Amino acid sequence: MISVVVPVYNSSQYLERCVDSILNQSYGDFELLLIDDGSTDDSGTICDKYSLLDKRVKAFHQTNKGVSAARNHGLHASNGEWITFIDSDDYIKPDYLANFNPSSLTKSDLVIQGIISTNQSGDIINRLEYPEINIDLHLGGGKIKIDKYQLFQNRGPYAKLYNRRIIHDNGLHFEEDISIAEDGIFFYSYLLYVHRLVVTSYAGYYYIKYGGNTLSQKPHSCEEWEKVYTMYYSLSQELYGRLNMFDSASYRCKLHDIVTYRTTRVFLQMYKQGYPKAQRLDIIHKMIHDRYNMWPSEYKDEKRKISFYEILFKTVPSACIIDLVMKLLKTIHLY
Repeated sequence: MISVVVPVYNSSQYLERCVDSILNQSYGDFELLLIDDGSTDDSGTICDKYSLLDKRVKAFHQTNKGVSAARNHGLHASNGEWITFIDSDDYIKPDYLANFNPSSLTKSDLVIQGIISTNQSGDIINRLEYPEINIDLHLGGGKIKIDKYQLFQNRGPYAKLYNRRIIHDNGLHFEEDISIAEDGIFFYSYLLYVHRLVVTSYAGYYYIKYGGNTLSQKPHSCEEWEKVYTMYYSLSQELYGRLNMFDSASYRCKLHDIVTYRTTRVFLQMYKQGYPKAQRLDIIHKMIHDRYNMWPSEYKDEKRKISFYEILFKTVPSACIIDLVMKLLKTIHLY
């Protein structure tokens, strides 16, 4: 059986479309867990309505703790051998669950599907699709395919099928004390225990990009960004080290994301939150030191760029100006 976990927060406008798309699946051996994260609209009532109409649906309610706590609630309440996550403002095609090929799941630890991204009007923005892939990660297989198709770059929990045993045996969970990139941290943590990876050529998940966000969010502090990037760096080192992929384009891409986004986001937050100058400089010096040391030896020409950053970071007084400078630097390939 597949457990479908849907975290719900103030998504009454889209929730019925999401739930109906799940209940209309051609594959019927599933349970649907709706986790209401303290919604203040009609979302909780809608969850209860479906639980009364269909015995496959179970509704749970909790005080507002964030999307990670809602997903963890679903993990603990699930009964299926396999678990997949769907956001309450997204929806799936009728053959979505069937195309995970449940009859052959004993041969895999993780199954990945493609994603169709649309805007609120339904216009397709992007299609993320893969060829059929079946590789054993711990036997060193699939390095070329991981790089070529960027299999680790889609870090969201959706369009994936997870083995419940792996999650529970290794104490895996979504980090509840951070509200950014918690899904990617969960994905990378899970990958550490994956031997057999299966990728399907089917794209049946509709990821909708809205102007706002219907899942609960909190402001992000510098400390939270720092924790996220520290965890990402540690997990990336462990994962790519186990796979012997430090020389891969996939690893370099991940490292670039960690270093660059950490620099821009943490730095901008310091100014937005009004950190005093002495504290800003302490954080900047640490970022500069870490930025240089994170890169492999072949990237030591970064030292020239880092020196420029240090001068810039000490003198620019405004987050708005920094944002413009960062965009300029990227345009002229200085970072």
